[in-house]
Amino acid sequence: MKQVETEVPTPVEGVEEIEPAPGVKINVAKHVLYISHVDYATLLWLVAKGVKNLVVYNRGNTSYLKSTKVLRSAFFDEFGLLRVRTLPIVLSQTSYILRRLSQEGLVEKVDSYYYALSRKSVLWGIAKNSSPKEIMEFLWEVTMEG
Repeated sequence: MKQVETEVPTPVEGVEEIEPAPGVKINVAKHVLYISHVDYATLLWLVAKGVKNLVVYNRGNTSYLKSTKVLRSAFFDEFGLLRVRTLPIVLSQTSYILRRLSQEGLVEKVDSYYYALSRKSVLWGIAKNSSPKEIMEFLWEVTMEG
């Protein structure tokens, strides 16, 4: 599996754009996350960070996932909620990851686009107690099988 940089640069005064991974840019001034063509490992890293933040900052028993919501929350701890500007293929690939998680029984499909991650799920425990890199490796194993 390709290594992805897992450290996000800290916002610096006067810096408008940060590039945490190839194909991923954050415009700090406008609070916008731009995602161009990214490889699968980078997308899994973004999904892992998003799922971790959704679980860590959740105040209930269930977190509802949608492809854009997972990507928006990937950098929540550093920058707050960001607007996502990306190509439709990136959202389709993110939906594919969520669909595979649903097929494996890690999340429940609620609607055509929404999935529910309950506190009883194995993925919840992994996301709560692991680093984004470990979550990414778990997602790699789950989504690449079958």
